[in-house]
Amino acid sequence: MEYIRVLEHPSDIGIEVHGLTLEELFRNAAYGMYCIMFGGPYESNREYVIQVSLKSTDPERLLVQWLNELLYYFETSGFIFIDASFEELSGTSLKSRIFGAPLLHANLEVCVGIKAVTYHRLLLERRNELWYAQVYFDV
Repeated sequence: MEYIRVLEHPSDIGIEVHGLTLEELFRNAAYGMYCIMFGGPYESNREYVIQVSLKSTDPERLLVQWLNELLYYFETSGFIFIDASFEELSGTSLKSRIFGAPLLHANLEVCVGIKAVTYHRLLLERRNELWYAQVYFDV
């Protein structure tokens, strides 16, 4: 998990994440969020697919929307993020297929309950050859 670093904050928890492409950054941010929920790296088989389309005014808001969408699926159906493929990912729109599994089949326990992805200290930028993001979660 060298592409994810957990950030401690008195009332929140966050991650620093990077990727070679914007797609890889979004994928790593999703995996990092779930790693926080499960207390570390996890694995499971892909059992189903969810189609997601989002639009936003900028890449930062799009990242928050993407992660909150994943939290919604987790809260409503126990969806665990495994991977994603992106048909489209620009600074303002996203179309993806999210691969996942039900929490019941994954033999995992939630260690940290994430309520929402916040805009607090939100950062998304390109540095040299990498996309870099810092995201905090309300726990």
